[in-house]
Amino acid sequence: MDTDPGTAYDRQKICWINNMDTYPVDDDMNYTVLSLRVLERAGSGFTSEDVAESWLFGLPAFHTCTAERVAYRNLMHGVLPPESGRLANPFREWIGAQIRVDFYGYIAAGNPALAADMACRDAVVAQSKNGVYAAMYTAALIASAAVLPRPCEWVEEAMKQIPLKSRLYHELSLLLSQWRDGASWEALEEAIHGKYKEEDHFDWCLAIPNALIVTACVLCFGQDYSEAVIHAVLTGFDTDCNGATVGSIAGIACGADKIPDKWKTPVQQIICSSVNSYTRIPVEKIVKRTIAVSRTLRP
Repeated sequence: MDTDPGTAYDRQKICWINNMDTYPVDDDMNYTVLSLRVLERAGSGFTSEDVAESWLFGLPAFHTCTAERVAYRNLMHGVLPPESGRLANPFREWIGAQIRVDFYGYIAAGNPALAADMACRDAVVAQSKNGVYAAMYTAALIASAAVLPRPCEWVEEAMKQIPLKSRLYHELSLLLSQWRDGASWEALEEAIHGKYKEEDHFDWCLAIPNALIVTACVLCFGQDYSEAVIHAVLTGFDTDCNGATVGSIAGIACGADKIPDKWKTPVQQIICSSVNSYTRIPVEKIVKRTIAVSRTLRP
C-alpha cells in the first residue's frame, strides 16, 4: 500500500480530516439516504416491503453488515419482512435499526408517534423486539427534540412509543430515574458499563446499552451539541453510531446555526453514498429534498 512518509495507515486518503474532501461512503449514512429514496418513491405510506425492495435495488449486498446482511440474504431467498429480520439472524437485537432511522425523526419533527411508526416499518426488515424498539425510540427522540424545550421531555415522549414491558423500556426507566435522583454523567456512564461489557462483542453492538448511552448524553448534554457528541464517542461501545445519533438529536434541538463551525467547515458539504442514483449529493440539496418529503406527510 502506498503511504506518505511517516504515515502508518492510509485508506485511499479519505479517512483523515486533513485529506477528506467530502463525507465518504459509510454504512450509517447509506441508510439515511435510503430512507430518502424510500419516501421519494413510495411516499409516507411506504411498507416494509418497499424498504426491502429499496435495499435490493439500491444498495450493494456487501455494503451491509451483521443483521442487515443476514436480512439481505433472506430477502434474496424470498423471505419477506418481518421474517427477513428474524430468520437465522443472531444480530436481530443489535444496533442496526437504531442507526437507520434518523430520517424519520427529521421529517416527522413534532410528531414522535409518526416517526416511531415509520421507524418500525423500516426496522422489521432486519431486526426484531428490542432491535425494533430502539429504532422507534430513536426516531421519536429526534422528532421530540425538534419541538420540546427540555431533554428529559424528549426522552419521556420517546419512551411512550415503545412497549412498556420491553427490556429497553425497563432499562430506560432505570436510567431516567437515576438522572432525576441527581446522578452525575460519570455515575450514569459507570452504571451502563457495570451492566454491559464493552469487551463483550455481543454487548458492544446490542441495541439496549447503546440506546442508554445516547439517552444519558441527551439528558446530561442535550442542549450542548459539542459536549453531547464528544461524550457519546468517548463512552465507548458503538462509538461512531452513538455519536451520529446524538448529533442528530442535539442538532435538531439546537438548529444548524448553533452547531459550532468546527463540525461543519473542515469538510466540503457533499454526502457520498453507495445508494444507486444517490451517490454524491450536496448537503444543501439533500436538505431541500428532505423538507419537500416532510411536506407530503399525512397527518
